[in-house]
Amino acid sequence: MLNKEGRYWVEQMKVKILFIVIFSLIFSSLSIDKLISQRLPQSEWVNGTLLRADKNSDVYLIYNNQKYQIPNPVTFENLGLSWTKVQVGDVNEIGQLSYGGFIPHTPPGSIIRERGAYTVFIVCDGQKYAIPNSQTARDLRTDRWNQYVITWPKGVIDLIPKGNDISTSSTWKEHRFYGGYCTWYVSLKRKIPWGGNAKEWLANAKSAGFFIGNNPVLGSIMVTSESDFGHVALVELVIWDREGKWQTFQVSEMNWGFIRDKEMGKTVNFNKVTTRYFTKKKPPNPKTLLGFIY
Repeated sequence: MLNKEGRYWVEQMKVKILFIVIFSLIFSSLSIDKLISQRLPQSEWVNGTLLRADKNSDVYLIYNNQKYQIPNPVTFENLGLSWTKVQVGDVNEIGQLSYGGFIPHTPPGSIIRERGAYTVFIVCDGQKYAIPNSQTARDLRTDRWNQYVITWPKGVIDLIPKGNDISTSSTWKEHRFYGGYCTWYVSLKRKIPWGGNAKEWLANAKSAGFFIGNNPVLGSIMVTSESDFGHVALVELVIWDREGKWQTFQVSEMNWGFIRDKEMGKTVNFNKVTTRYFTKKKPPNPKTLLGFIY
């Protein structure tokens, strides 16, 4: 038998437990209401809506009552989309939407085109910039530019805000470089309207209105400070992972490294084209990599 003090203690514990249960039920109810209030009704799924199902990380872009899956965070952010604007929709209603397919992986500096359309754009930091003609596209991306174009689903490309058109390359003042050097080699592949030593190219290109960034894309120019004058190389191949991050890329270059000749011994690769591969395990030296020109 409990004495008077023991019975009082038991009653106090019952009151505390009851209070905790009531508080938990109220808090749970508020959380559920909040979650429900965040759900976007299907009637409001207009073009451009960003949507995901509850407890699902896949994000869709809605266009003409179809859902287009955004492949990775790199593409999402390059398109200028905001994670805070991703709405939650009912999983069953999302499942009933017609599936338009994947939006292609589109890293910064990519060239894209709508399926069946002629106009090509360069996409960077949330905007698309129209390239006026094929010659300008070639001068931006070498004569292989057409192989580098990423094809987008019809219509969806209209959701990307449009920036100013790129001026035709016929207005660019082409700079001349000394033969045999890395700058000369790259200028044979792409039209370069700026001058300076290789290590100055990133800043000079930006001043000339070109896009720059930290990741390789096909046809872009890698800029490093690997020598007193710097070094530039052309990106020829990029392999991406499922998260949209590069895993391997290859560059072609001139006047970099050494060759071994039986008669001459170790000689500089002056006026010779060589290639290098970079991987996540053996990336470019972060102390010398300055960036990429798109």
